[in-house]
This record gives sequence, C-alpha cells and structure tokens, in this order.
Amino acid sequence: NSFTPNGDDENESLVVKGTNILTFEMSIYNRWGELMFYTNDINNFWDGKYNNAVVPEGAYSYSYNAYGKDAQFINRMGVVNVLH
Repeated sequence: NSFTPNGDDENESLVVKGTNILTFEMSIYNRWGELMFYTNDINNFWDGKYNNAVVPEGAYSYSYNAYGKDAQFINRMGVVNVLH
C-alpha cells in the first residue's frame, strides 16, 4: 500500500495488474478530494506526480474499476502512501 517515487529505480510507481481486462478506470485523490491522477488504461501507472512534480509525502485515496472477459466486475477503493 506504499510506493516511493524518489528516483532510485525501486518501487517508483503505483501499479495495478490484471489479465483479460476489457475496461479499466483508476482515480487517485489527495486528502482534499482533488484529482491527482486518472487513467482508463491498465498499463498506465501512477508515477506519483501531479502537474509534472512529485506529490508531497502522504496518504492518497484511490478507486479503480475493472471488467474482465470472465464477466467479473471489480470495484476497489483504498489508500496508498507516497513515501520519499
């Protein structure tokens, strides 16, 4: 539930993986509810940046939805920690 976008090439991005995904959406918000990141491509990972700058260390909420070829729908919400 944590990652470290600090330039050391280890644990640099928030990654969601899945196979046979037909649709996907992920949103990341700061503690004030401001959208920091959005993607509808499961291969597009959050690098911890907003407006081309690494976000401050802290907790960020996420939500993602995925629908697979097996007709399963997944909806998850949680918190990810950004550490420097």
